[in-house]
Amino acid sequence: MVSKRDVRSRLSNAGLYVRISKDGVIHVKCGFFYRMGKSAEDLKMRVLQIFPNAVIVSADEHWNTWPRDSYWQVDFTLPEGAE
Repeated sequence: MVSKRDVRSRLSNAGLYVRISKDGVIHVKCGFFYRMGKSAEDLKMRVLQIFPNAVIVSADEHWNTWPRDSYWQVDFTLPEGAE
């Protein structure tokens, strides 16, 4: 089983904002100003590169008008025994 500290470290080192809820769901955010051809699907693939066994719960785009921040968010869980 991967520790919360290790999960946070791996995702933070990839430049992502991480929040882990009490129910074990890991929320990853990546902000953007311009999409530049990217989407929440790209963030999902980044998460799967870091944790190939991740079970994706959702992958969404939260777009806001300026000056509020827009971001992509991926929520996922790790199965027991995942590395």
